[in-house]
Amino acid sequence: MPMYDGPLQICPRRGWIETDVPFTRTGVDPDEEQLLLTLVRDSRVPDTFTRRTCYSLLSPWRTDVPGLGRVETAEIYLGAKGKDVSEPVPIQANAAGEAFDLAKIGQDLALCRYKFPALIPRPIGARFMDRNQIALFQFAERAGGLALIAEAHYRLVPSDQLSAQELEAYRLAAR
Repeated sequence: MPMYDGPLQICPRRGWIETDVPFTRTGVDPDEEQLLLTLVRDSRVPDTFTRRTCYSLLSPWRTDVPGLGRVETAEIYLGAKGKDVSEPVPIQANAAGEAFDLAKIGQDLALCRYKFPALIPRPIGARFMDRNQIALFQFAERAGGLALIAEAHYRLVPSDQLSAQELEAYRLAAR
């Protein structure tokens, strides 16, 4: 198994299109990682990002992984497409400006391979951009380590500020 080491400073790219996410709690503290996990879960952002229906299993998840010892991940979802469970989706959450730890993402991969050996993990990092904006990043294992392969930005918007068409578009995107 490849070893992962050190922090990776990933900054959300400015100028990317943001998807408006209907939500009731806006203006939150961007330094709270647990709050970020709650907002990601409650707004169903993983569904839109992965194009799967994602079911949260446990937050946080702690278990022993052979060869690594005790491993903890912030949260794990199972992504499903139709009737098939297609992938475990571990999520690491970071406050605004905080670096992603590649070792933690590598541990997430190892935990998912151990618990779900027949499925291919899809590790994701979530990060506040500011009080009402969240960036999600998807990582994949490549020769020599991890690579960033996808990024998307979401803006938390009170539901009553979105039109019926915008709400329907979001509902369809989360399928």
